[in-house]
Amino acid sequence: MAPRTRRGATKTLGQICNASNTKAWITLPDPSITGTGYLTLTMLHQLYGESRTRSVVENINTNVSEYASTGMAPGRVVGSKKSAATIMFAHDAMRLKHEGYNELVIIYPNEPTMYEIGAVAITQAAENSEQAKTFVDWALSKEAQEIGKRVGSYQYLTNLTASQPEQAIDPSELLMTIPDHTLSSTQRQKWISQFQEWTHME
Repeated sequence: MAPRTRRGATKTLGQICNASNTKAWITLPDPSITGTGYLTLTMLHQLYGESRTRSVVENINTNVSEYASTGMAPGRVVGSKKSAATIMFAHDAMRLKHEGYNELVIIYPNEPTMYEIGAVAITQAAENSEQAKTFVDWALSKEAQEIGKRVGSYQYLTNLTASQPEQAIDPSELLMTIPDHTLSSTQRQKWISQFQEWTHME
């Protein structure tokens, strides 16, 4: 989601989700069971606070036909022309276009958005810690990170010496809000319960 028109018209989240051609025809990831959906809910809470988040969620919900069980599934639904719009990670949408959903249009809102970092870690109880360290070192290397773009993974790479995928979005182009992981963790149960109440989900 970027404040530029390089890969699609820029609009606000409200404009996208309430356009005449998306009325009652939006598919979104369910924040209670998908990381994509919960990150979106976290973003709304951080940007707007509880009161306005409720208003935004209730407004968007009037046009939602389905809450999906995975973050990428709504993109396939839109790509199959069974829905008009969704909210998803840009690199996942680019992957779908790579898979043949050529009519997908990626629109970047001109508002702040959030990001996710794909993590790799070694557990404290790891039995093969030296081998694990070797794997992590490899995963962070230039050579390893450049593999993804060959198989349709277009995330922006954390190794700055690696050759970025042409399709990747440079974070410097984005209006970013840094996720507050402590807040989103401690408030998760409350926020999900509220979301289910606001959207009348069982």
